[in-house]
Order: sequence, then C-alpha cells, then structure tokens
Amino acid sequence: VCPLTGEKMVELHVDTSDKAVEKGNIIGDFGGNLSVRLPIGVKPLVIFGHDECIYKQYCMTKKSWIGPNGETNIVPKDDGLGIMISMFVSREFGRGLEVTPAQLEKINEMRHDKKYKDVKAAIEVGGCPNGIKKLLTCSPF
Repeated sequence: VCPLTGEKMVELHVDTSDKAVEKGNIIGDFGGNLSVRLPIGVKPLVIFGHDECIYKQYCMTKKSWIGPNGETNIVPKDDGLGIMISMFVSREFGRGLEVTPAQLEKINEMRHDKKYKDVKAAIEVGGCPNGIKKLLTCSPF
C-alpha cells in the first residue's frame, strides 16, 4: 500500500522487465523513485563488494617435466613474488570497466563456436544449447 495515496501496489524489481529498465534509465539517477517505501529525498543504500586475487611467480613449480633419467628443474621453496589485483564491485556501477564495440566484436570472435569446459552446467544453468558459448550483446561488466 502506498503510504501517500493508500493505493494498493505491487513492487517489482526492474531487472525482471526490459521496459522498466528502459524507462528507469530515462527518468534519472537509479531510475527515479526507487520504492514507494523509500521516503522522497532519502538517499538509497548502495552496497559495494571487494574482491582480490594474488598471482604468485612460482605457484605452478610443483609440476615440472621429468627427464628419462629422473632429472628435473631446481624448484624454488616458496611461491615467489606476488602481484595483487583488487577491485570494488556493485550492482549499480558494475566493475567500472567499459567495453568498446570493437572490443566486444573481438570478444565475440574468440567465443564463436567455443564450448564451455563444463558442458552440462552450461546447458542446465546457462541455457546454452550443446554447451556452446552465446555471443555477447553488451558488456559483461
């Protein structure tokens, strides 16, 4: 029930309707009135997540070729120098990465007729027939 008018309403998440997303993008920041339950003038809560990954110089050194006489490379005792990659992500702003139309075309060329490693999951969860990757129509970020 709308607190201002008393009118019965159903709240709908905009991601469930392409038309709602289109109209919301025209209205303004975050699609105008976010909810009848959010008082006018109150700023919405935007949640950010943080993720990081560390790539180590020698992380794969436990695997190496063994020669016919048992000879191997000298393997370092530690993982070596590391490089950390870190980013913030939010539903509203994504990862902050822009993909140009030329980059998207190149990505789709690389995806063309390629199968996912887990074909069963691609079919069941991703809806990809025969596990073949779908072409992207917009940035995945």
